[in-house]
Amino acid sequence: MLVAFDVERPMQKLTYCRLAAMVLVASLASLLPRLAEAQVFTVKTETVEGRFLKFEPTHVELPKMHAGPVTQERLMRTLASEQGFAMRPLPLASKGLMLVANGPLTPNGSDYVAELNSKGISARPGERVTITKVLFKNDRLILETNGGPDLPHKFLRHVEVGAGGAMGPVARDNGEQPTGSRLTLVFPGGVPNVTGDEVKELIAPVIGFGEKSPLEAYVETLPPFLKQAILEHHVLVGMDPDMVLHALGAPLQKVRERAAGMPFEEWIFGTPPEPTQFVRLQQNRVTQVEEARVGRAR
Repeated sequence: MLVAFDVERPMQKLTYCRLAAMVLVASLASLLPRLAEAQVFTVKTETVEGRFLKFEPTHVELPKMHAGPVTQERLMRTLASEQGFAMRPLPLASKGLMLVANGPLTPNGSDYVAELNSKGISARPGERVTITKVLFKNDRLILETNGGPDLPHKFLRHVEVGAGGAMGPVARDNGEQPTGSRLTLVFPGGVPNVTGDEVKELIAPVIGFGEKSPLEAYVETLPPFLKQAILEHHVLVGMDPDMVLHALGAPLQKVRERAAGMPFEEWIFGTPPEPTQFVRLQQNRVTQVEEARVGRAR
């Protein structure tokens, strides 16, 4: 099969990429029958956006005896440097999240989304996090992950010293910005004599420790039908880029284009003779999924 292009005529990059992939598929399929195929699954956007607006409290039986200094020291030693996975987006905010043991999480609902949008995200669902600091304060256990959300020496930044009229702050910035988060676990009535495993059970809806891989942790944050689709490597219309990456991995190529005046990005997965998938994303959502197979028309 001979295919010629008039390179002197202006053609968009996307056209070249799509034609190149399709020509290779067609050349391998010239001896095979053609069969049209359409396979598009749809996810409602509100389902994807709303899955973190609700929170299901835990039901962990807690001891009645209060924690003493020995228990506190043991918990600090047990939990420090423990690695888990974010089960929901963790905000990059000084206050962070507050979770009542076997109770609600605050902020929640639209306030939770506003916190993420205004302060930023420390860890996305499925990303690995490390507990880097454990503190006790009255009736609460404070856990900081990935270094916490605050700059070091926060108080000393407001203190200046000097001589001869020249003043300077005691603590100076090193150019690095904080990337961690803070989770405050509140025990009404005081911190009980809990174990490290019981603390992990209580915070499991926020930070999971039972998952073995980022993919396993990520799909556990999704509704069942999305979890199944990703594990079976299907892309659904309405998915966000993170879901596509978890389902298919990194694309071989990304092409940016415009259609009807609207910008979009097309991700291309696979090379013939394997199936080639074209995933189109607009405004951070999959809007079109097409697949080309050897011997089948796209």
